[in-house]
Amino acid sequence: MDALSEIISALLWLLIGVPVGLALHEFGHAIMILLLTKQKVTFQFGAQGTKKEIHLGRLAILLHFEPSAPFGCRYHLENYAALSRQQVFWITVGGPIASLLLAILCGVLWLTTNRIDPWRGLVVLNFVAFLYSSIPGHYAKWQGVQGGFPNDGLQVAQLFQRKKDKNDVSPR
Repeated sequence: MDALSEIISALLWLLIGVPVGLALHEFGHAIMILLLTKQKVTFQFGAQGTKKEIHLGRLAILLHFEPSAPFGCRYHLENYAALSRQQVFWITVGGPIASLLLAILCGVLWLTTNRIDPWRGLVVLNFVAFLYSSIPGHYAKWQGVQGGFPNDGLQVAQLFQRKKDKNDVSPR
């Protein structure tokens, strides 16, 4: 593969792999809410534009279509204050677990498909997402809505530092 083909391939995988990896990371949080609570959860894909809603039991998926809008992905639940500390822990680590599982899956696909390079790139992207969200810290200011807020790792660390007050579980 020549240099231009490699650059084009890398850009395509960044344009596809990053949004899909981010969506699956956030969906990991939503899955934990569905598994651990009886609450409804809304999963939003896209920041603005024409909205399409899909309802699957307690899960509502909102798809926003606007080619010029920045990409966004997040989840919402009905009542965060009603969660136990244990539920908050598992919901918070659900995203990094999803990123790690996706990195492992892409690694297996890379090893079993004659080591096709895009799978290797997705291994790296998702493993970096796992590390970036797991190692306690704040999201960079340039990261839009999340900028400046604690990542999943810091939210877990803060959860363990708080008193055992059931009502004090807010991630921010």
